[in-house]
Amino acid sequence: MPLLGAAELDQDVFTWVVEHRAAPFDWLFVALSAAGQAGLIWIALAALLARWTRRPVLFTTLVTAATVWTADLLAIALKGVFDRERPYEVIPAAASQETARALRQAAPSAPLEVQILEGRNHDVFLGSDDGRALAFFSRHRRDPRPREVRLETRGLDFARAFWAEIAAKDEGLAELKARLGEGNTIDVRTRKVTRVRLRLRPDLLSGPGPVRVTINGRPAFAGELPHDCSLLLSSWQATGDPYLAHSAELTLDVPR
Repeated sequence: MPLLGAAELDQDVFTWVVEHRAAPFDWLFVALSAAGQAGLIWIALAALLARWTRRPVLFTTLVTAATVWTADLLAIALKGVFDRERPYEVIPAAASQETARALRQAAPSAPLEVQILEGRNHDVFLGSDDGRALAFFSRHRRDPRPREVRLETRGLDFARAFWAEIAAKDEGLAELKARLGEGNTIDVRTRKVTRVRLRLRPDLLSGPGPVRVTINGRPAFAGELPHDCSLLLSSWQATGDPYLAHSAELTLDVPR
């Protein structure tokens, strides 16, 4: 997927760091960031250089600390005078328009409305949008049993679309498209996906009988689904949504 600009490059770098970070060392980098913001790294470096060059360590350390902290105080004072809007405080209209173009390309028949609120920053939420969001949702009803689902994701935290899920993936943007067909057939198409999970229940299927699953045109499963009432109950409790609950689960490796 081509990069569209600096924002996309920034997101790609952030996603790569999140996917490859060593979680047990999070505390270390948080501590290093705090030390850097407090100027402690420069102060410690000054003390080491003073000792190495045989200069007065205490005097050098104190002078360095005074210089660093004075610069920090000046920065705080000047920032209040020359303060400017931060990227997280203002979402450019172009970002919403670009998102709308991508959605129209991905799903031309999907209902889509774009409204640019002049003079508004990153402060739009339910209750401050003049009733626009609730009015939009009141005109559209979610299909609780979609026959076809599509999903694109760079991570696995939100890798589920109704009854289909990306369980494992390669690096980069993973894509999944799944369709429930006649005769209890399920066709799955993937890109950069190594394992898929299907969360099914009887009302999603055409009727009783064996289920056949193909992934990228190759057979992946054929047989009866073992429906489990306890799984239906536990998944309902976990999601809080009866339409996301399932009584059978298939985890399948993507054929290579």
